[in-house]
Amino acid sequence: MKYHMRTQGFTLVEAVVALGVFVIFVVGIYGSVQLSFSLVYQSRIRIIGTALLNERMEIVRNTSFENVGIKNGSPAGLFERTTTTNRNGMIFEVTHTIRNIDDPYDGVIGGTPSDMAPADYKFVQIDARCLSCGQAEELSMYTYVAPKYLEGNSDNGALFVRVINAYGDPVSGAMVRVVNTTTNPVYDFSDTTDSEGYLRVYDLVTSTATYMVEASKSGYTLDYTRSSTLANPNPVTPLVSVLKQAVSNLTLTIDQVSSLQVVSQNPQCVSVPNVNFSIQGTRVIGTNPDVYLAEGVYSTGQSASLSLPLPWDKYLLGVVEYDLVGTIPDVPLSLLPGSSQNVTLIVGSNTSRSLMVLARHQGSPVAGARVTIAGPNNFLVEKTTGVGSVAQTDWSLGGGNELFGDGRGYSTMSGVDVTSNPGTIILAQNGGNFVQSGYLESSTIEVGESARYIQWSWDPLTQPSSTTVRLQIATATSSNAEWNFVGPDGTGSTFYTENNITISSIHDNDRFMRYRIYMDTENQAATPLVSDISFIYTNECTPPGQTYVGGLSPGTYTVTIDADGFHTYQDQLEITGDQALTADLTSL
Repeated sequence: MKYHMRTQGFTLVEAVVALGVFVIFVVGIYGSVQLSFSLVYQSRIRIIGTALLNERMEIVRNTSFENVGIKNGSPAGLFERTTTTNRNGMIFEVTHTIRNIDDPYDGVIGGTPSDMAPADYKFVQIDARCLSCGQAEELSMYTYVAPKYLEGNSDNGALFVRVINAYGDPVSGAMVRVVNTTTNPVYDFSDTTDSEGYLRVYDLVTSTATYMVEASKSGYTLDYTRSSTLANPNPVTPLVSVLKQAVSNLTLTIDQVSSLQVVSQNPQCVSVPNVNFSIQGTRVIGTNPDVYLAEGVYSTGQSASLSLPLPWDKYLLGVVEYDLVGTIPDVPLSLLPGSSQNVTLIVGSNTSRSLMVLARHQGSPVAGARVTIAGPNNFLVEKTTGVGSVAQTDWSLGGGNELFGDGRGYSTMSGVDVTSNPGTIILAQNGGNFVQSGYLESSTIEVGESARYIQWSWDPLTQPSSTTVRLQIATATSSNAEWNFVGPDGTGSTFYTENNITISSIHDNDRFMRYRIYMDTENQAATPLVSDISFIYTNECTPPGQTYVGGLSPGTYTVTIDADGFHTYQDQLEITGDQALTADLTSL
């Protein structure tokens, strides 16, 4: 009898599944091995780094007290601020921080009693970081060293440097550099400010008006003391003096760098390349004569656009070899710390004499103002300022007002109060405490065809501590639209804040808009508040609240401005070149 055995192989699906299980198994083992190697490597880095720190700390302990310090630093000594060394094929950066300590046991300098020799002992910190192995965190060791004998009298002085931001708040972690090449020893050292924004340096050699001090931080502007020069004979912050057994105080101001995007176009919205323009801030670094922190002449280049990093300030702009027809938004332009803003220069053909008129009220441009300019030889021209801004300062008419009307109502709100302080929106109260959040949605505002939305403005911009105000905007081609509120990136997850007030271009060409104010507090004893809100826009390339006339003859001109709801404004100008007039209108 014969037997036949039938054999059958794996199917394709079974083979794929088996292969997948095998790959997962192999990958898991590989990942575990890699993690083990990584942990061993990181442990090796810490062991070598710790040994290096111990070695450096032993050197400090075996150095005489008077030599424990930084070369060209305070206290002065034998150690470099930063060095690199090779250990087991690893490159380590070693940083020494050494400070004099004024111990309160025997009084402090400037206190009661006042310690006339405030350098009681020294604080030493040594940090090590591996530059060649991707070490995420520095390794640190610190100690205190004291003199063998009691301290003696000192002929030196102290320098207290405070670093603040644009709002007067302390800046911690700022790098302060102190330089003096006229003293013995020579000083050139850097250290960081504490949580109060202070760097306190004790036991400096006395010297009159020779200490240069500079404050900096990554992403921030610089501030520093300045020598007297021909260009700046009377600096606002001159070099510092250190006096015998006294404290010299210095305050420096730094904040986040801002950005201004300048675009050049003609009145038909066509780009105009290579426009030279001037820019001048209002903050001065010298007086008699005034020397400005930021001023210069730049070009928009072939792309008709230029991005300028600038310190926070209020800026005036002008053009060279063109007539300035207007700017969008109007100037002077306030640039807040850490903000990014756009400005469009509307330029026309160069004429010998021209006049640009800006009509505004409480800082916002006035649309539709009638401007009459009369001059020599029976010259007479009438102009109308471009569409400018919409502002709301009163919400007392209440909710349910779907159309903007006279600007005293709103559509809906929740958790806010518009009646307790007329003309001001605050959070509602519940049992004597403010609720944590609320919002107000405006009525529908019509801005006209081909609208271009520019930027927000609201008061007060700076809110009480632990409170915030955020805004969103919704636009549509119809007043009966379903409103979709979005932030600067075009989604509902972002908001306009004090550092981002430029309205997104996704709203351009929409005729109708609404805004929404969101108010929040982390402290129910405090509330944010809004007393005024406005936004600037223009139709096509008409500068808001502005008008222009060129080709004028030299002579005296009378400018008269009439606008509904405002007193008539009149002024006389002697036109000798390209000039600008800003007319502040007053309400009837």
